[in-house]
Amino acid sequence: AVPASLRRDGEPKLLMKSTGTSDRNEAKRRALPILAAWEAQFQERTRPSPLRVPTDDDLERAAVMAGYDMVREHEARRRLAAASEGSEQLQRYQRRTAINLAAAGNQAGILSIADAVIEYERFDLPRDSEGYAKLCEHLASARHAALDGTFRVAHGEPAREPDSGVVARVRQRAADKAKP
Repeated sequence: AVPASLRRDGEPKLLMKSTGTSDRNEAKRRALPILAAWEAQFQERTRPSPLRVPTDDDLERAAVMAGYDMVREHEARRRLAAASEGSEQLQRYQRRTAINLAAAGNQAGILSIADAVIEYERFDLPRDSEGYAKLCEHLASARHAALDGTFRVAHGEPAREPDSGVVARVRQRAADKAKP
């Protein structure tokens, strides 16, 4: 049986192959290389993908995903929770957004997010590389845009498009890709 976690789309749950003989002992002997091949396929599927050198587009996309989209989603959940708990909690949330915005450029926070992005995306990106510096710069910009937008919404301003070049570029590339 093929484990569900290793099964590809359209692949049967059970693999079967004839050994071409009715002799039980000969069938067992012939089955060994077949089973070994299947086992090798399963091992290949569980092996982590190799590290890859990211393009500038990859760096920007990853920075917007981690530094903008995830922050916005997290802050939206926090805002709804605070609003449902009453005005005191909402005021506390508003003060917290101001603090978060002021600390948006915190380099230690950016570095930890960058390291998580590199691991998640399987990027070959040493800390002393130009690519790492670009990723951190894009993360800081995207994160600031997310926290600025969150701050504005928390204080009653309508939501609007971010004032971040990196977010705008990633959104434009996604829109261009979606066009037929």
